[in-house]
Amino acid sequence: MGELNRYTRKEVLERLNKKRSEKKPIIASGAGAGLIGKVLDENGCDLIFSYCTGAFRMDGYMSHFGMLPFLDCDEDSVVFGNRLMRVVKNTPIICGIGAGSPTAHTEVLLERFIDGVGYAGVINVPIDPYYPERPGCTRGMFGERCSRDDAVLRKSVENISIAHKRDVFTSAYCFTDESIRMFGDAGCDMFIPHLGFTAGGTNGAVLDTSQTFFESEMERLARMVELCRSVNPDAICVVHGGVLADTDSIAKGIRASRADGYVGASGTERIPVEQGITQVMRELRAIRKR
Repeated sequence: MGELNRYTRKEVLERLNKKRSEKKPIIASGAGAGLIGKVLDENGCDLIFSYCTGAFRMDGYMSHFGMLPFLDCDEDSVVFGNRLMRVVKNTPIICGIGAGSPTAHTEVLLERFIDGVGYAGVINVPIDPYYPERPGCTRGMFGERCSRDDAVLRKSVENISIAHKRDVFTSAYCFTDESIRMFGDAGCDMFIPHLGFTAGGTNGAVLDTSQTFFESEMERLARMVELCRSVNPDAICVVHGGVLADTDSIAKGIRASRADGYVGASGTERIPVEQGITQVMRELRAIRKR
């Protein structure tokens, strides 16, 4: 297979800032299987994310399963990363680093992720339990406040801070104003304002489909991006989730919020796979024998 491509924080930032200077959207994606990573790599994806939710998503389950205590999410990042590194040739791969384990040591994990596997950076996945129950909510799915008093959020921010001080590229999903400020203080390189579970497909969130709701989500997204920029004018800001489920809505989201781009998971792997296989099967079933 040859040697693995390794990327420094400086190289990742130069890659992304080049896209910004060219007025081109940064497009990143999760990869819950090696084949997904390979295809993304071959088609110009700027960053590939590897974390435990992706495997559940590509196995036909809700992404949220990867945020529950069924597994060691950090160990999965090692396993998945070793798979992706063999087939992804030209794209930096970013790994999920969990904040829920009482025994995980951030410095040790970073050594395994960056020095061992060859990841180019980290992101705060799993992100529960400070995930809002619904748009605008201030509580996590299990009742915790989305604030500086949330121990898991504090640990997640600490992880990003330690990685930043180690000169590792960092990114963070953000749901609330408070989390944006906290990750900004930690030195996060790339903010990802998150609108919640992505709608659409077989396992997508069931959201209001009205134009009024869509427009309100665009306004919310724009406000979150504006806050990210006020916290750190130089930070990269890409959007994710919720109503951003297809190329049309993603384009509208990027334009409405003036974000630098989009990070997909369901929108770039699950839903396209579902649609592609559905179309091929429809065409195969339409074949008539002589």
